[in-house]
Amino acid sequence: MKMFRLLATLAFIGIGTTAAAGTTDALGLLILQNEGGSGETSKPSSKADEASDLYLKGDIGINMLEDASLRDTGLIENPRIRFQAGIDSNLGLGINMIETRKPTHVERLAMEFTVGFLWNDIDTVSSSTENVTPINPVFVPGWYSITGGEGTMMQIPINVDFVWTVYETERVSVALNVGLGVQWTDLDLKNVAITRYAGAGGAVLETTLFSASGSSIGFHYQGGFDVLFEITSGIELGGYFRYAGTPNASLGTVTGPAIPFGELKISELNNFAVGARLTFAF
Repeated sequence: MKMFRLLATLAFIGIGTTAAAGTTDALGLLILQNEGGSGETSKPSSKADEASDLYLKGDIGINMLEDASLRDTGLIENPRIRFQAGIDSNLGLGINMIETRKPTHVERLAMEFTVGFLWNDIDTVSSSTENVTPINPVFVPGWYSITGGEGTMMQIPINVDFVWTVYETERVSVALNVGLGVQWTDLDLKNVAITRYAGAGGAVLETTLFSASGSSIGFHYQGGFDVLFEITSGIELGGYFRYAGTPNASLGTVTGPAIPFGELKISELNNFAVGARLTFAF
């Protein structure tokens, strides 16, 4: 599922790019004719004409982290952690490697070394139904609910990204990117209540609070696109969209009395971010 999300995102971007490819040269030719006044065209120029192949990139935006499931809890319906909208930020150093000049625009391939910082507060932890029956024999037979919860989720990915600029002129550029790397994930989860009932809809028999905190290192992948506009020579400002994910993780020991699942395990994390991007060419 996690790889499907990434492939679906990149496929959607790729379809749009392919559909636009047939009209890119014609659109660029019209732009150049309008700029020339007399109808004469000139060779396309790019930011590489005025700067070196090295550049810095900075992102700041909003991160939407999908619900994550708690795994191996011994419950028929695994509880889910819901997150509030959070912070997405990224800093990278890039180098332009290959450039192709076409009659109306420039295409290029670049490689970036990036580090990110993603932060989301936990909204709540809950089971998908009000009452769930445990399958773990350590649980006392009965009906249970998972509610409450607070805390934070922090993600720090380090990636190598490949950026394909599909259309670039002196004034605007459109680029697609995909990256792979590793991620450090830290979870601080507090005050989650496991409540046992005397049958379906029955009286509350007991409520146990548990907490967990820990970190892990795992594989990270991401993909997205950006649209940038030249502000001054070597400086561009625009917007970006990025999907980023990481596989299942184990994030520390659960604390609290009579908690049968001793290690906190969560499903894959899926992030969707939008924000502003600034690049500075040396």
